[in-house]
Amino acid sequence: MKSHQFEKVDRITKSEVSAGDHITIETNNSQYHLRSLGDNLFSVKGGWFDQDNDEPSAGVGIKCCGLGGELADDDLIAALGEQLQFSNNITTSRVRRIKLLRLSRYGGGQNS
Repeated sequence: MKSHQFEKVDRITKSEVSAGDHITIETNNSQYHLRSLGDNLFSVKGGWFDQDNDEPSAGVGIKCCGLGGELADDDLIAALGEQLQFSNNITTSRVRRIKLLRLSRYGGGQNS
């Protein structure tokens, strides 16, 4: 059985993530756990998403990541020191740590 380990990254783009991959994003105020569903949609748990219930929010997109305004990059999921904005307009505090687990490499697609 293969051991799966998170790798720490400074930034991650939408094109680098496949269905089944897991991303943990630590911000100054919260921690978010994302599981890629493919097509820039994620199941999200943590931070603002835990305010309503304990179930992950499914089908949440990433709008952009940046320092706000025109400095936002719509291909970025997260980058150290920048803020992440979800498709429902939730904006995080600045990102402190990003960890990526590429389960798609091991057959960990949408049904994992």
